Amino acid sequence: MNIDLQAFYEKAIADHDKDREQMVFLLRQVIQLMPFNVDRALSQLDVLDSLLKQVDEPCWVLLCANLRWELLMMKNEFSMMLDVAAKATVEARKPRYDGCEERIDTHVSLVTSYMYLDPLGYRDKILDVLSYLLKHNLPSYILVDIYTRWSFVETINENFDESAHYANLALQSVDYENDHSALISCYTSLCALAMQQKQFDKALEYVSLGMKSTTDLQFKPYLCQFLGWGTLAYQKTGDEARARLFHVMLKQYFSQAEFDMPYVVPGVLSAYCIEIGDLDVALDYAWQTIELSKHSPYSMAFSHLVFCCVLGVRNELHMQQLNETRALIEKLIAPQKLLDKLEQIQQGNYDITSM
Repeated sequence: MNIDLQAFYEKAIADHDKDREQMVFLLRQVIQLMPFNVDRALSQLDVLDSLLKQVDEPCWVLLCANLRWELLMMKNEFSMMLDVAAKATVEARKPRYDGCEERIDTHVSLVTSYMYLDPLGYRDKILDVLSYLLKHNLPSYILVDIYTRWSFVETINENFDESAHYANLALQSVDYENDHSALISCYTSLCALAMQQKQFDKALEYVSLGMKSTTDLQFKPYLCQFLGWGTLAYQKTGDEARARLFHVMLKQYFSQAEFDMPYVVPGVLSAYCIEIGDLDVALDYAWQTIELSKHSPYSMAFSHLVFCCVLGVRNELHMQQLNETRALIEKLIAPQKLLDKLEQIQQGNYDITSM
């Protein structure tokens, strides 16, 4: 939040402005309720939105739209998230919002909505919004966020040269003294790209750099991603002992995690367990991939492809599972790439790392 709430409140008190005093009260209520009662927070946000129609505070309009988007995200209301972000972005480009830093958050929310729903189908729209943002004078951490998102979208669209270009731009944009989380995002993008290209030695370089950067508790989800990639990459490069060590470390996080595990982690571990012939554990990880991917239609479709691969290796892949997976994929705007991968699975290619 970019509004100085205390200064805003003190001025409202000094001006005897009851409407703006009430705005601060309602906003604080929304923020306090967010972690515990999303529906109640949305209800209070409705009251605040009504009050905003009586005052001239354009930055507050965008702030409330961004908060509504966050609350809908917590409820996994994907279509409503996209609707709120799209309308807010159209509004944010009007001249009356030129001085509002919240405009950037509004555009980032729209990109995130597209990426949650279907980063393949919404590729062009994602890149249009990111291109718009790059026309503005942005702090380094926002630049890194834009470039790493661009890299991610190009990676899953298998435009690897473009992905590498934007991942390296992100790395060049990092403020190394003040932007630790941005640096981790860069290593994550570069490692994901290397793994997708099966450049396992290069991936291990970024695994090492990434793990050195993820010592704080807040970065544990990233650490788990690096451990997962490292487990598979070490196995692929013949260092079975280190692969086992990474796997043991990661299993400890699975058993005690107090954070949302990235869905890619059990997917990578499924591939590792197939490599070492532990097909029962591979199946368990495939199930976990599905459980962790329910927040995103694209992730859900992809996780079912992983599940099909594991079933195929186990000689347990039946038409019902293929049809269920196809139905999930066909709900996406641009399903062809995943349908092609499903076709490869039907033809007996069960290599998860090729996806």
